[in-house]
Amino acid sequence: MKSKILLVTALLLTTLYTTHARTPRLSKKGFTYEALKLPMQKLPSNRTFTVAVETAAEYGPIAIQRSDEINIPGWTKTVDQSEYMVDVLLHNVAFDMPRIVERCEYIKDTADVIIDTIYFYRNIYRGVASGHLEVLNAQNEIVFSTVIPDAARQFEGKEFRRRKAAKRYTFREGMAAQRDMMIDFYSELSAKTNAMLDHQFGIYPIKKREALLIVRNKKHKEYSRMQLLWNQFNNISDQVNLDIELQDIERDLQHSITYLKNIEQKYTGRSKADCKMRYIAQYNLSTIYLMLELPEQAMEHAHKLRSNGFNKNAANSLIVKAKFMKRLSRIHS
Repeated sequence: MKSKILLVTALLLTTLYTTHARTPRLSKKGFTYEALKLPMQKLPSNRTFTVAVETAAEYGPIAIQRSDEINIPGWTKTVDQSEYMVDVLLHNVAFDMPRIVERCEYIKDTADVIIDTIYFYRNIYRGVASGHLEVLNAQNEIVFSTVIPDAARQFEGKEFRRRKAAKRYTFREGMAAQRDMMIDFYSELSAKTNAMLDHQFGIYPIKKREALLIVRNKKHKEYSRMQLLWNQFNNISDQVNLDIELQDIERDLQHSITYLKNIEQKYTGRSKADCKMRYIAQYNLSTIYLMLELPEQAMEHAHKLRSNGFNKNAANSLIVKAKFMKRLSRIHS
């Protein structure tokens, strides 16, 4: 009887071990490559621009001293005869009437009973700045136009023991508060303008970081081939930069792509193990095609990944990236 129990236990352990070995455990392997950050707008041939900043009187000399802060990455700023004109308009700042806020402190005796209350008063100053951005071409046609998101600031004045003292200090303190806020407003609105110009027109090299999935349990029958896949891919992806032809990279990766497509066809069952293997293959194929700037193929495998039913969030993220790349490809041919 004892030998039968030991035999059954051994069989169960063997079955569990085999099942565990067949179910892939995933490992993410990060890699980086160089790509070109493309803008949302079609680009002129030489990418030259001039800047005109028109501000309300409150900004005073700030705008004159800091007019060089407006830039488009990857473009050349010129004085005249440029292809595009960047026109920045900063409106009058809306300053609220100062308001007094009250704070109190309680004086307690040794029995923790309140025996007195001390009041403190301070002025609160608040302002909201806004603006507008237009980009025009050489024919004076509006290429891009938008409202610059509002900038809001709040300044708290000195604290006083009496309300009347706080009121008397309002003018002097308010002038200093508005002066400081104007500097902050110009900095924030300029930064927001630059962010929008970058998004719409900026072009420059960027480093992208992505990851491939591989099997990490050594007893899995795909472990060795997955390790080989990663080592070969990592060596090739390191070469991806703006000076290399992506068709050459695709050719060099053909063996890896074929292996991953075979995984899709090899593990066709409905078990969790097969779903995870298809997930690895489809995720990796979509990621590789994004690196190769082939959004149609990337989207195809991302949709398969979503239909696979394992980790749909990853599929949705890949689809968004592929759609965005496809849109940029249409804009920039």
